[in-house]
Amino acid sequence: MIRATGFASLVAAAALAASGADVGPNNSYPNPYKTIENFFKLPEGRPWGSTSAVEVDNKGHVWIAERCGANSCVGSTVDPVLEFDAQTGKLLKSFKSRMETKFVWSLPTAR
Repeated sequence: MIRATGFASLVAAAALAASGADVGPNNSYPNPYKTIENFFKLPEGRPWGSTSAVEVDNKGHVWIAERCGANSCVGSTVDPVLEFDAQTGKLLKSFKSRMETKFVWSLPTAR
């Protein structure tokens, strides 16, 4: 019976999505966050890649790991690990270009 109920819920959700019904937010609280486009400054001509990690260190710097301005770092010489100043968005340093795909690394974490 659980399987049939789950399937019925899936069908109902798919029908709602296909109908184009405007589904609003699930609460009436205001959004406390503000989007700031292009806050983090990359070097001229350097696009953002798919972001895989974001971390804040004990200095308040924001570390971002992304996929070399694309969706993969294979064959790229672009640095995928970026450190930014959280107040200004200025790029402080970047590293790990041409890293091995099997190499595992982790970002520094606040302690």
